[in-house]
Amino acid sequence: MGRRLGNFQASTARIGLARTLVTYVDARLRRLVPYEVCRVETNYDEAYGWSDAPGYETRSVTSEEFHAQLCPELAGADIRWAFARGDICIASFCRGEIVGHSLYTRHPTAVRQGVIFEFPSTFVYGFESRTAPSHRGNRLESALEGEPTRGAGTHR
Repeated sequence: MGRRLGNFQASTARIGLARTLVTYVDARLRRLVPYEVCRVETNYDEAYGWSDAPGYETRSVTSEEFHAQLCPELAGADIRWAFARGDICIASFCRGEIVGHSLYTRHPTAVRQGVIFEFPSTFVYGFESRTAPSHRGNRLESALEGEPTRGAGTHR
């Protein structure tokens, strides 16, 4: 019991009580019933502004940039199909390599077999996000998710 309490206290100190409780409850429920949770966030804005995580540059990329600059840990990711239909890819760079990315779209997207997300075309939604294992824990997710802002131009 002492080890569990110590782990719980360490988690609470690191991510807070609410997130720790959700994590623990989720782990226990998954032992009883298999389920998935899908979080859907939408916005009406055309352009997005992303802030950089410390030590990283975060911006929109083309298909050519993505596939040429992907780090070895994410090698094999082929999202040409997403670029072909006009989706937006936001990538985080470290020393010239893409170490994390998120995809955003206005098109229907299959999230798993038999489940397709489809929203009115006025919405933009994220449907995929990946971070290289060696860069996890560096707060890239918040940079990749960004905060929607009005305007156009380069995303940074």
